[in-house]
Amino acid sequence: MKNVEVQSLLFAREDSLAQKHALTSDVVIKSLAQVIHFDPRRLFDGEGNLKRIVDLDDDAAAVLTSVKTVQIGSPDAPVFIKELKWEAKSTAREQAMKHLGLFEKDNRQRVEFLTDDQLDERIAKLLGKA
Repeated sequence: MKNVEVQSLLFAREDSLAQKHALTSDVVIKSLAQVIHFDPRRLFDGEGNLKRIVDLDDDAAAVLTSVKTVQIGSPDAPVFIKELKWEAKSTAREQAMKHLGLFEKDNRQRVEFLTDDQLDERIAKLLGKA
């Protein structure tokens, strides 16, 4: 990364890929918001039946990470079990908090200031001299 030409080529390639895949900060933030605001009830119709995947709205479809269907029972009376997984809200919230700088603000509030005597006392305790 010390070579200016190599650095320039890498940045150009990165920019090209971002444009090709429309990867912008707006898209990333929208994706985080979709996960944070996702409500699993949107996966079901008014009667409580799971919607077909093609009937899901864009936000619901965007948060799904896995769709699995398993057939059990006899061939003449099959039973289908469907398993859906979606992005974890806790992870998305943490990523959004990092983006918004909330951890940094929280960490600044936790700074503990020690007097010289308190610092010397803690050091001695850590070294087993107290």
